[in-house]
Amino acid sequence: MQVDQLRKTIEEAFDSVEVPRFEDLLAPRFRNSIDPLELAAAFREKQWRDLPAREVFRHRESLSTLSPVGYRSYIAPYLLGSLEGEDAADLVEYALFSLRPATDAQADADEVMDRLAAFDTAQREAIRGWLEYQIPHHPLASTILQRWT
Repeated sequence: MQVDQLRKTIEEAFDSVEVPRFEDLLAPRFRNSIDPLELAAAFREKQWRDLPAREVFRHRESLSTLSPVGYRSYIAPYLLGSLEGEDAADLVEYALFSLRPATDAQADADEVMDRLAAFDTAQREAIRGWLEYQIPHHPLASTILQRWT
């Protein structure tokens, strides 16, 4: 898939995602952590299209701290930002990291599966397309894609 088509697929898949309530933004275990709370404050009551690229980049390390509803609401700017631009390499790494368990612990695997379960079919296909696009440069994308299927 070409970059322009992938961008369009991602935008369309996440176009109607609603803004989550502030209290639903973060996964419960991160609701008292400083960096995730900064992300929540920056993203509060904003639709993903309204997030400045600098804010997305600034909070890249907290992407995996989002709850399933928060992740569904805010993964799109990370996927899009990773396609091109000066921040793309970092955004790819953090987006990939957020799509796999942080450790071998079952709790981490469950957390990722909960995040992924929040996507509808179009969103899953958009992420699948993004992972396939990343495979030539990021072998982890292939590993993640294999776990999905």
